[in-house]
Amino acid sequence: MSSKWGLYGRMFGFGRPYLGLFLFAVAISLITVLLEAVYLWVPASVFNTLFNPQVAPLPRPEFALRNLNAMLKYLLDAAVRSGDPLVTLQLMCVLMAAACALKNVAPTFTACLSAS
Repeated sequence: MSSKWGLYGRMFGFGRPYLGLFLFAVAISLITVLLEAVYLWVPASVFNTLFNPQVAPLPRPEFALRNLNAMLKYLLDAAVRSGDPLVTLQLMCVLMAAACALKNVAPTFTACLSAS
């Protein structure tokens, strides 16, 4: 009787030709998750800055992985405060529509590619 891992090894052997497609699907899934986070996080930060302009600009945080959220807030705050609020709001609407479209197209593209 063979070891219990022999069956799994044989099963994974059948999937080996599809390893590239599997890794591509995982990458698209990660992109989708990131776009979902952007789709939720950006509007809150932008609208808080646009509709509450008397709040002082954020100070530049130290660039480190542990400060990633603060760094992204600082960059977004600087971009929002750089021009006319109406133009900034229009730009954010376009960016949010693009993020929504991409996050919905990516899984469909992966499913279609997997089915072919």
